[in-house]
Amino acid sequence: MGDFNDILNREEKTGGLETTERSMQMFCDFVRDCKVLDIGYVGYPFTWCNHREGGELIRIRLDRVLGNSSWCLQYPKVVCYHLDMAGADHCPVMMDTDAKIEKGK
Repeated sequence: MGDFNDILNREEKTGGLETTERSMQMFCDFVRDCKVLDIGYVGYPFTWCNHREGGELIRIRLDRVLGNSSWCLQYPKVVCYHLDMAGADHCPVMMDTDAKIEKGK
């Protein structure tokens, strides 16, 4: 679980400068080479926001939970929740390893 400061695809960012294909591919390669999976999330799709208005607003999914296949098998009910930002630039991310709901994305 952490702030990876990169995105896997264009849907994980709105506003600001466009993220390069190379940058996204490097992060995808990192995830693949480390043999981990993004477990997805429940809640608002973005975990960081600059809280500006109009054309200056930037929202990105920077924070995520990754797990290898052994970890995912050990915690099959794991869910990552994106909680309310409540004025901060990052939203809190909570991981429940024994969730009672179905995963979202």
